[in-house]
Amino acid sequence: GNQTAVDMALVLSGQKPRSDPPQKLIRFNNLTEFTQHEVANVYSKAASEAHTPTQILGKMRKQYYAVNGRSCNDILQMYYPEQFHDKPFLSYPVGQFILGLYNMWNFENRRVEFSYNSLCECAVSGLLQNSGNSLETLRKTQLFFYDVKTFEEYKARIKQLRAGAKHVGARDVYSGIEKVSFYSLTDDEINSLDHFITELNNISLSLFANMNSQVSYIPHFRQLMDAISSKCNSEGAMSLAEKKIIDDISTRLSVSEPDTISGNAEDIQDALAFFLTAKKRPDTSNWIVRDFNQLDGAVLLSRSTAARTYHFTLLSNEHMLTGDSEPLPWPLTERMFNNYSKYSQALSAITTAQKERTNYLRYLLFYASFFSSKNIEFSYIQEENGEEQTP
Repeated sequence: GNQTAVDMALVLSGQKPRSDPPQKLIRFNNLTEFTQHEVANVYSKAASEAHTPTQILGKMRKQYYAVNGRSCNDILQMYYPEQFHDKPFLSYPVGQFILGLYNMWNFENRRVEFSYNSLCECAVSGLLQNSGNSLETLRKTQLFFYDVKTFEEYKARIKQLRAGAKHVGARDVYSGIEKVSFYSLTDDEINSLDHFITELNNISLSLFANMNSQVSYIPHFRQLMDAISSKCNSEGAMSLAEKKIIDDISTRLSVSEPDTISGNAEDIQDALAFFLTAKKRPDTSNWIVRDFNQLDGAVLLSRSTAARTYHFTLLSNEHMLTGDSEPLPWPLTERMFNNYSKYSQALSAITTAQKERTNYLRYLLFYASFFSSKNIEFSYIQEENGEEQTP
């Protein structure tokens, strides 16, 4: 890898490399081929040699580093969930219900603005009592409600639907119209839909209506958990895992100081996601493919790890030249780092790396190639998100 890194530095400085590169750039047709045919084989072999999940990564004979490892790990998590942390709360039905509530609240207009997708997220959980099969009813009535958003508009349209369905069902001459999905609904189905919309509106108003521009997050999240618990179907709509998570969250909230964290109302969904996805002492690493940000550690460990090869991937122009920069995770912001940079040089390094993302990635690739004592491989994915990539 040392000679490759030297040639890389020469090219980046506008000079010719000393020789043809000893390493070839490996091409994978897509992320699925890379994760299933390349990474999965190495991981599975290491798993067969490991006694516990915590040992698997250390026994992999090849370690993988991607410009952005998330896309690879999202696929690998489906096949090796034991390697990753517990299933995120927001991916459970009750988590989708909560996300649906927040997505439908318009903070500027201070009202609920229903959308079909968010309503389905709420309905699929089955949490609200006396709401029947709301998801199937929403599917049947999607066209009937396509142009309404507010609670008042929904109530008026439901009234029209109830009258229309009753009129169609009362006269044989309209029997053919009953084949139209929304006119085939029974009174009970329409009443359940009415109840479902009303309950969502009531919960949203209780959570958001009195919210000011500045929000104390802990009391708000306590109110959210109380609302979810009180509205849950007593017949067991939630799984045991969901109930345990809600109990854990409620316990954490009960011992938190109410005024310790506050912020803008517009940031509350980010704050919610941050709070609900926080983990306590995970037993395993939350990756199989590491990010380039972890390459400094790769170099330091290269003489002690069991790996024989370091594989660097996603080396396309799309990733390397555009920087593939992701926004800083909430609550971190570039402004915050700038304000505190005078107290620590490390903070200014973070903001510089964000601004100079392309050069930062080049540096990491050179650094890892030059100083690593392992064999190295380079690869790129030919097609991502339906677009052909250039190496």
